[in-house]
Amino acid sequence: MITDDDDNSKSPRHALTFRYPLFVFGIPIRRFVLMLLGAFILLFVLYSINWKSLVPAKTSLNLQSGPKKPLKTIFVSLASYRDLFCMRTLQGVFQNAAHPERVFVGVVQQNSDRDPDCLTIENLDDSDNKKGLEKLIKYRSHIRSLKVDYKEAKGPVFARYLVVEKHYKGEDFIFQVDSHTMFAENWDDTLIENIERLPPKSCLSHYPLEFNWKTREKQNIWRSSVPRFCNGFYNNDGILQPSGSIFPIDRKSHEGPFLAAGMTFYPGAAHKEVPMDPYLKHLFHGEELLFGLRMAAHGYKFYSPSYNVCFHFYMRKEFPKSWDTDLRDEDYFTVQRQALHRAKYMMKMIPFEEVENSTYSLSELDKYGINWEDPEQSKNLQTYFTKFGINLKEKKIDDLCSKGLPSSY
Repeated sequence: MITDDDDNSKSPRHALTFRYPLFVFGIPIRRFVLMLLGAFILLFVLYSINWKSLVPAKTSLNLQSGPKKPLKTIFVSLASYRDLFCMRTLQGVFQNAAHPERVFVGVVQQNSDRDPDCLTIENLDDSDNKKGLEKLIKYRSHIRSLKVDYKEAKGPVFARYLVVEKHYKGEDFIFQVDSHTMFAENWDDTLIENIERLPPKSCLSHYPLEFNWKTREKQNIWRSSVPRFCNGFYNNDGILQPSGSIFPIDRKSHEGPFLAAGMTFYPGAAHKEVPMDPYLKHLFHGEELLFGLRMAAHGYKFYSPSYNVCFHFYMRKEFPKSWDTDLRDEDYFTVQRQALHRAKYMMKMIPFEEVENSTYSLSELDKYGINWEDPEQSKNLQTYFTKFGINLKEKKIDDLCSKGLPSSY
């Protein structure tokens, strides 16, 4: 019937008559849609795995302008007194450095004939990391060592003086640590990146978290928390000693009032302005405060590291120390007292008349002392004292742990 032939809107053939084209750019529409969907999936996958990692190294190098910058060098200062952990410290320096080729170590070993040598690899047992041993052997020429009989030892400050005086060769940075220290992975990159985002004349320092020397386990908070100097206390000799607290890591360096003898990272140029003092024999308490004041007088500021880069073995009850009663020489207390008088006089805590044996105790103050008459040094110290609420004569210091540290970067 004609009516049926004309009414073909319901026929299958009519259902295939689209108003939209069947082809896009000459490609069937279904195939085009699938191709478009695949492209979106590919872009999502590349974004998820970081597409930069897929670019060959040669390509990225070609995009850089100019020659590759040379690595900045680090001098690690180690003063060791009959320390069984010294070799492990040396191993960790190179094993955990991102660029061990830029690291140089100065060691002063104060040992007896029975004590193991820090540089004898045989002192490490079979459980030690093979890769770490290989690095230690490879960079053996980067270790500069001086041996001193333990009976001739004159305390940690004098040993640190010997390390820098005998072994420092002008590296870009100095990293002063104790010889019983563990290092975090890539500690060198972390420190340099940290200090280079701080103002000029900055130092990084704190009391590191502890590790267990037997199991070599670090405190379990080391990834989330970092110690900072924010307070202090005065001991029986009237010396202000550093104190602080542990704070959550916020990826910033916070300014503080002290430098730690067992962990300080600072520009090598500071050694010319503030050289290590050889007249502080057997001094222990007072070393950190005096070194900090001398650095502050020359405009240096102190910051906590943003992350934990090393860990310390505290107390060490089983190990000998230079101040042990049975190891003290007959002049121990006299020499120590004169060193303390020197430190106090330099910090304007006692007058000249109270200094014992001033001819020796006050030797070479023009080189190792603080020039309070110099306008710039005087101004720098006044700024330092005011910022942290420190008054050495009145034995005062602000509690910045609760009040808040002055600045951060």
